[in-house]
Amino acid sequence: MTLRKLGEFQAANALTIDTLKRYVDLFGRQHPDALACLMNRACEESAIGDHLTAERTAGTVIDGYRRIYVANHPFLLAGLNNLSIFSRLAEHHEAARTLSEQARDGFRDALGPLHPYTLSSQINLANDLYEAGEYGAAASLDEQTWRGLLTSLGADNPDTLAAAANLVVSRRTVGDTPGAQALYEETVAESRRILGEAHPNTAVIRDGGRLNCDISPPPT
Repeated sequence: MTLRKLGEFQAANALTIDTLKRYVDLFGRQHPDALACLMNRACEESAIGDHLTAERTAGTVIDGYRRIYVANHPFLLAGLNNLSIFSRLAEHHEAARTLSEQARDGFRDALGPLHPYTLSSQINLANDLYEAGEYGAAASLDEQTWRGLLTSLGADNPDTLAAAANLVVSRRTVGDTPGAQALYEETVAESRRILGEAHPNTAVIRDGGRLNCDISPPPT
């Protein structure tokens, strides 16, 4: 689990800045590992609320990835997924949805519908659907994603918890109050156990909010 996933944003940012400098010094800014590190920087910029800067940083990474990788490469698709989050948070909703769909469809075609990257990208697409007022479609995708992540990653994974939290919101919105409350209580308890009471995601889950899911493939 990365420092960012643990909610340790300052430590994650310091490590990313140091690692990025080393990669750039050794290989140059267009090396795949330097670009992956820069994408981590974008994730950390967004985590502290600077979504417009994160969107610009991620856009730079995507431009680099397009020069290196084929259209269905996991690094490029992960970049599109992450950029979709930053665009939505920057209130560029149409662009965000297009990016989410491209990422989900690309992962599904390249890796299959049950791969964790495919499922994690669906978390963000469901958020786009929800924000567009397509609550039934969001609830259906949230349910499918949560059940898929339970199988592929297990109940203890932060992405599974995020999918569960989003499903709670969708169930409440479409009127399934008993189902929402049961899952809410379970998810809050699990988040406190796995991530801790002070983790930012635990606060969002406890307050009944929706969560995004960035994807960070391992270095080449």
